[in-house]
Amino acid sequence: MRHTQSTEDVLDVLATKSSGLSAEEASLRRERHGFNVLEEKKRRSPFTMLLDQFRDFLILGCLPQRFCQGRSATGKILSPLSSLSA
Repeated sequence: MRHTQSTEDVLDVLATKSSGLSAEEASLRRERHGFNVLEEKKRRSPFTMLLDQFRDFLILGCLPQRFCQGRSATGKILSPLSSLSA
């Protein structure tokens, strides 16, 4: 929790100065720890993002039920507004 520590304490823990690292120390740390680079993730397509919306267990359980409830005894599809009337 470095955000609660004083500036001097954080600099001591990180073994640095407020003016920054020397070029020599920076190259030593780069050799030891590697470059400060994040790995890029593969981008998802918009279609995949849409399909991911239906991965939830409750959604997968409710979709078939909704399609079954949407048909009347004569086989016609009921209006979506008919479920709102009391």
